[in-house]
Amino acid sequence: PVKSVDGVRLIEQTGQIEGRLCRRFGIRFILDGMGTDGVMPIIVRTQHPAITRPGGVSSTGGRYASSIGGDQPGWVGFTFDYPWELVAGTWSFAIMSDETVLAEQRFVVTVPPDADQPPPGGCGAPVS
Repeated sequence: PVKSVDGVRLIEQTGQIEGRLCRRFGIRFILDGMGTDGVMPIIVRTQHPAITRPGGVSSTGGRYASSIGGDQPGWVGFTFDYPWELVAGTWSFAIMSDETVLAEQRFVVTVPPDADQPPPGGCGAPVS
């Protein structure tokens, strides 16, 4: 589901992502004109190069229903939790109402040779 940005710290605004284990990227957004009480059902659409899970199941994205409330900022994105998710190419996140795209952001992901190594201190370590 769409998350509030309270728990997300923006480090850099860019369309270029260096894919690394534990790295999180995505978009934050506000849907204007909803007032403070409104809740709007939305569809989140993700698209990415083929990711093949252990066992051979492959995916190039998906859609899921969610909602955003009031004038609160929302956040959708992806975290590279597993080495097999580190796939270079164009990734995108779209916020939709029915089939109408309300917001969309594309990212170009590159994957360096050492991308599957966790950061010093592990995935939960603070960023300096």
